[in-house]
Amino acid sequence: MSWAKLDDSFHSHLKVRGVWYRCQASIGLHAMAITFAADQETDGVIPAWFVAGCFQRPKDLEAALDALLDSGMWKRQGEDFLIHDFLDYHTSKAQKKEDADRKKRERSGEVS
Repeated sequence: MSWAKLDDSFHSHLKVRGVWYRCQASIGLHAMAITFAADQETDGVIPAWFVAGCFQRPKDLEAALDALLDSGMWKRQGEDFLIHDFLDYHTSKAQKKEDADRKKRERSGEVS
């Protein structure tokens, strides 16, 4: 099991506060997206289908996305989205694989 991370000053970051005041649902979407990316090892890429499935009303989806994109917390990546600075706080999928391979070699007695 992996863990998704939020900086402990997330609640007071000016960008986050601005997004919160503009559209509170955007912070919920952001938290859900962070946990999705950590769980699925997407390196911060959030598929459009996942985002669309988080809202019942298109108007709410549009408001949340606009707040996140306008603030720079998210960026468009083709039809999908990228969480800004995700890999500053989370280990990349490639690094996790390297770490797992190294540990496997160490357990088997191979010298690296």
